[in-house]
Amino acid sequence: MKRISTIILSFLMIIIFMLPGFAAGVSVSAESTALSLTDTSLIEVTTGGNTGMMGFKITVKYDVEKVDIISVSKGTVSTKGNFISNFGTNDGEFNVVWNNTSEVKEDGSLFVLGVKAKNHFDASKIELTCSQPDTFNEKYEDVVLNCKAISVSCKKGEEPTTQEPAQQKETAEKKSESKKALPADDTQVKDAIDIALKDSGYQKISEVESNDTDFVDKVNKNIEKISGEKSKFRNVTEARRAYNAAVEKSFLEAVNNSTAKPEQIKEAIEKAMVACSVTSLDKIDAKTLPKFLKAVEKELKAVDENIPSLTKELDDESAFKAIKKVYGGLELTNSKTDVKKEVEQNQKNKTVVIVIICTVIVLVAAVTAFILLKKKKGTKQNSKID
Repeated sequence: MKRISTIILSFLMIIIFMLPGFAAGVSVSAESTALSLTDTSLIEVTTGGNTGMMGFKITVKYDVEKVDIISVSKGTVSTKGNFISNFGTNDGEFNVVWNNTSEVKEDGSLFVLGVKAKNHFDASKIELTCSQPDTFNEKYEDVVLNCKAISVSCKKGEEPTTQEPAQQKETAEKKSESKKALPADDTQVKDAIDIALKDSGYQKISEVESNDTDFVDKVNKNIEKISGEKSKFRNVTEARRAYNAAVEKSFLEAVNNSTAKPEQIKEAIEKAMVACSVTSLDKIDAKTLPKFLKAVEKELKAVDENIPSLTKELDDESAFKAIKKVYGGLELTNSKTDVKKEVEQNQKNKTVVIVIICTVIVLVAAVTAFILLKKKKGTKQNSKID
């Protein structure tokens, strides 16, 4: 009995020593925010007590009837390394995943959410949940994230509320002044422009008029909020060039980090070429380009659904440039697809089909003529008998 009591006591002591480790961890939270129906609020999801983190996965859930999340961008913690999100795939829920080759020990923002209110409401929550197997430090030990839901509400009017405490305003101003201005990276630039596009009613950057100075002002304000960098762009042309480069870079990174093998990527592009009856990318003209882009995106999604669509964000010409860069980097990769042979075979098959159709038409016409002729002769004979 004494021995059993000793064993039980030992287990209890172990549990007591382990509890602080589980109770501790890194806090993850964001400031309560009053959302606007017209303007996008940038909410920083920040850490507290970070002892070292080299990767994390956080699931974000929200009420789609009340909240509209416009964008997800890197924070100060996740500036370097691989930052991936399936945002936009499922309404009301998405994952944010980050990992790096070395850990970050400083507290900061894990990611930044661009959020608007969909309808008038009093209160709602943006839930944050950590995936423990995907959250670790440099030694690949689990890092416990204590995630706190983000409290959001809708502003009663589009003008700032007069009931906001003066002290809270002063704190916000000091925080804004003390924020270190860092050059915005490609992801932050893209997110800032995406928010401005949605706020301005544009679908793509190519739709923005060259003289739309209001759009440029919105982009610069968004970038300043995200990174602290001021007056990033002077005109729409500069913003468009940076956006195209950011989308292209994101696409190339997605292809390079894809679970699909290089030969599968190459085959996907070549299947699209075959579908358009061209033997090389240089032979794709303006008329064939939309069909080719649609085909190549379909083929790429088939080998890896995480490869993003280019045509949703870029004009056809810019999207085609990105595809050509990917294909150019795969020239030495073996592929099962013999484009020239398959295109020639397709042409032969089309010719055979055309010949068969023409033959059938001729036969049908001949049989019809024969029947009509026979019927006519029969009618004449009947007339003579009468």
